[in-house]
Amino acid sequence: MRAFLLIFISFCFLVSCKEPVANAEKDPEQVQAESGIIEHKGASIYYRSIGKGEPILIVHGGPGMDHSYFLPHMDELADTYQLIYFDQRAAGKSSYDLDSSQMSMEIMVEDIEAIRQHFSLDKINLMGHSWGGLLSMWYAKSHPDKLKRLMLINTIAANKAYDAAAAENLQKRRSEEDVAALQALMQSEAFKNQDEEAFLEVFKLNFAPSFFYRNYLDSLQLTFPENYRERQGKLMHLLPDLQAYDLYGELSNIKAPSLLLHGEVDATPLAAIEKIAEQIEGSQIEVLAQCGHFPFIEAKAAFREKIDAFIQAN
Repeated sequence: MRAFLLIFISFCFLVSCKEPVANAEKDPEQVQAESGIIEHKGASIYYRSIGKGEPILIVHGGPGMDHSYFLPHMDELADTYQLIYFDQRAAGKSSYDLDSSQMSMEIMVEDIEAIRQHFSLDKINLMGHSWGGLLSMWYAKSHPDKLKRLMLINTIAANKAYDAAAAENLQKRRSEEDVAALQALMQSEAFKNQDEEAFLEVFKLNFAPSFFYRNYLDSLQLTFPENYRERQGKLMHLLPDLQAYDLYGELSNIKAPSLLLHGEVDATPLAAIEKIAEQIEGSQIEVLAQCGHFPFIEAKAAFREKIDAFIQAN
């Protein structure tokens, strides 16, 4: 299991992204963001808020990533909604020097609850992407009375039974050229010496099958935090919670309107998403055609349409 999580972190989401410069042509009221720190259970949790309107708390993928890979794409929703991002503990600008007593799924769920309370929200609209979908489901089944709406964007499955199928789906989308290039890069001296450019090339090749259109890959600008290996070690504290989790049986606790948005070629099998929908009464699945794991990048119009329609109808 330790090896699995290392691979999961390293080859899925142990990256951060360059923060883009706001578009100066837009209304400053729409693009001006505020940020701050919430002290909670031994950690400083960084948040960023932008926009006005119905609040949406957005949970990033990972574990080990931070919120900045959403930018600037997700910020386009800030013309209608207040978007509240945060960096999970051990990620981004939040605390990472944490011990095992400060790293668990329960504590990460309570970080979300602390953010809800900080913004004085009676109930929250919760949007989780990828690993953030799992964390959002964990929060939703634990605090169903605090949930207004749930939006799961290309979430991973609610248990480990679909891991092998997800890995196989990604592998099918890799070309022989991809595999050869990956092998060459990982055997290079630059990669062995932890050269940043070599790592970037490896991660780009690993992310490529996550897109329907590969030309969108450059819109996900990947960089490495300087202490990413140290952060990786901190994430190992989550192992006890992730060895055999299965949330499906508890998802029936969720009574809030729920949207499951899924890219047509996302690695997670549609069957895993359908099983989530079966457990959450009244939930709806929307599959985006010609789209992979990042719909807010490669299917912006359809993504926006589905989010607007769901919120307006519920």
